Amino acid sequence: MKKTFFALGLAGLAFAGCEPRDDTTGGSSNLTVTQDQYALVMETTGSWCGWCPNGAADLKSAMVDFDNILPMAIHNGDPLVTSTTTAFEGAFPTSGVPNFYVGSEDVGQSIQAPITLLLADTPAVGIAHSSKVEDGDIKIESKIAFFDTLTGEVYAQAYFINGPVAADASSIWGDLTQSDYTDDLETVGGLTRWVNPRSSFNGVEIFSAGDVYMHDHSLLAHAGSDAFGSAISSDNSFEAGDTFSMNFTIETDAKWTMEGSHIITILWKKEGGSYVFLNGFID
Repeated sequence: MKKTFFALGLAGLAFAGCEPRDDTTGGSSNLTVTQDQYALVMETTGSWCGWCPNGAADLKSAMVDFDNILPMAIHNGDPLVTSTTTAFEGAFPTSGVPNFYVGSEDVGQSIQAPITLLLADTPAVGIAHSSKVEDGDIKIESKIAFFDTLTGEVYAQAYFINGPVAADASSIWGDLTQSDYTDDLETVGGLTRWVNPRSSFNGVEIFSAGDVYMHDHSLLAHAGSDAFGSAISSDNSFEAGDTFSMNFTIETDAKWTMEGSHIITILWKKEGGSYVFLNGFID
């Protein structure tokens, strides 16, 4: 039997409770959830990391070469570290930098095949959302739909992905000049630029000589108090046709780059103390 639910998540405030809502009366009823699989691609990086230009190029390449990529650059040891990145580092530990997770799998520095495999999945659940800035907060309305049966604790969360920030010694964040061991970058006058162009795996030029090196897709914040969100229902048995609506609020920061920023919503399955990626959405 189809079930429809509504829940509310608020950043910086206590959980506000939940109440049933009929999705046919507006709001999230305007959202369409498609049975498309998205691939979460998480890069551990840092401005101090001399090999991380390779990681930045691989993440950019994935976005050019594949559809439905959810990009996250998780900074370590530089001014773009936040409580959210710290939580992700704890949940998805890596042995080196740069390093990648695709979905919930540590894939080191080889991301093409894992992305291909993940995108070939037929998901049991999907999510869609819309977002807007209102009174200094980002308001996110999401809709979750099940296409097949699924058992377990399913969590939902919304994340703020920062717009591009220049690798500049005098950025609003502090010194973000990019260290480089690849001979592809140079820093002159406190600003790092690409010396040599870089291409995607499919041969599309993604960085040109002279381009400023940008710290892009940086994960900065999440809604609510828990980095991995809250359970969409206390009923851990879901059927095809079940739908849920969840609203999130993320408080903005004056340092954030709103131009070129994104909201990513993610569905996680909690297994013990771990979170397994199910699906997501980006706008």
